[in-house]
Amino acid sequence: MTTHLHPTYHVLVVDDEFLEGELITVFLDRIGHFQTTLASTLQELWKCLAEAHYDILLMDYRLPDGTGLDALGELPLRGYSIPVIMLTGQGDERIAAMSIQKGARDYLVKGNDILTSLPARIQKAIQDHTVQVTAAKSLEQIRYQALLLNNVRDAVVVWDMADRITFWNPAAERLFGLPADKMLNTCVQEHYFNLFTPTIRIPEPEQTSGQQIERDFQNPHGEMVWVSSQVSTLRDFTKNGQIIGFMDVCRDITKSKHLEAKLVQSAWMASFGELASGVAHQINNPLTTVIAEAQMLLRDLPTGHPSRDFAEAIEEAGWRTQKIVEKLLEFSHPSSESFQVLNINQTIENSLHLVGESIRSTGISLETELHPGLPPIYGNVRRLEVLWVNLLRHVRRANQTDRDDLIRIRSFPGPQASIVIEVQDLHQTITLQQLQAFFEPHLSNPTSGWETGIELSICREIVH
Repeated sequence: MTTHLHPTYHVLVVDDEFLEGELITVFLDRIGHFQTTLASTLQELWKCLAEAHYDILLMDYRLPDGTGLDALGELPLRGYSIPVIMLTGQGDERIAAMSIQKGARDYLVKGNDILTSLPARIQKAIQDHTVQVTAAKSLEQIRYQALLLNNVRDAVVVWDMADRITFWNPAAERLFGLPADKMLNTCVQEHYFNLFTPTIRIPEPEQTSGQQIERDFQNPHGEMVWVSSQVSTLRDFTKNGQIIGFMDVCRDITKSKHLEAKLVQSAWMASFGELASGVAHQINNPLTTVIAEAQMLLRDLPTGHPSRDFAEAIEEAGWRTQKIVEKLLEFSHPSSESFQVLNINQTIENSLHLVGESIRSTGISLETELHPGLPPIYGNVRRLEVLWVNLLRHVRRANQTDRDDLIRIRSFPGPQASIVIEVQDLHQTITLQQLQAFFEPHLSNPTSGWETGIELSICREIVH
């Protein structure tokens, strides 16, 4: 024999007609899984609700201190969410309809057969109310989750098992430059996966989420953007974990990639400095011998001897090379962060000793107009030399296709006791769009004859 256990429902009966109210409470108590309390006024109703929990209200329409409709309107204002069955008299169908409109779960017309259907009506009203409350909580949770996804800084894209994009949050609109109304309900393979290099891979069924992968894509403005992307599997755990879709969360890491490139370049420059220092020391030893031998030749050759011009040329080239080596050694040594009073023209001339000949060897003319009367400034010698070297290296690389170009370096007094340094390239022009990203280290277009590489990014950092 199987015994069915029924839950116990706590029922509050509100009826000012004592005999009718008592009849209902006694009947329900005898059934066995109802516990009833009787109140006769609205004042007693609020007192009972404040003191105990009730699963349902059976409420008469007409009460000494108000109506059941009044109570229906006030229940939510007082913070109560409880199902109500309205009890009406014969001919009160209009009142019954108004009760349903105001939120009553059901209504019963008082009469001899009210007790017959009352237990089933109570159970149904409680069950319907429970389902409605649960659904409302689920909907609220969904709305809250959607609000969170709409306000996160990462781009969130969701698609279903039919490969239709079902969610595209505002961050995705900003990152990819594509509005949600254009992307929703489109094929994810065609309109989303193809944006990326490498393309997106779906996690295996046994995986909760895929690996975090760095991808890049070109936005509608033609800019290359890097993102950190991770695709997760969405499952319905009410259906044994059935896969219902996928979600990709993307974070813009473009700035981090640029910083990483700068760090790599800095490490490379440090290695280059060590290499340059070693090479300079290796050159200095034989160079000293070359200069000494040239001087010995000049001492032994009489004035007017045809070979004397060659010996003088060797000595002059040796001294010039030694000066370049000295500047290379200074340039390769770790820089001091200290500031000092310096001659800015001297820092330009030091830089020209390093890269001037390599520029002229490509057929590019190099002119300098350094104002002799500039006042001394307070700055860092090494940083300024790096600034001029990188500017000149950039201009030289940008003009590799034209050997008849001219580079001019000028220094002159500026307004309000300032000094102006101009490095003019009279060959290339750039567009406004190129200028907006001109100091970014990744921007490069060798086919058009101009590029920024890393030099201008370094220059900007030094100036800042």
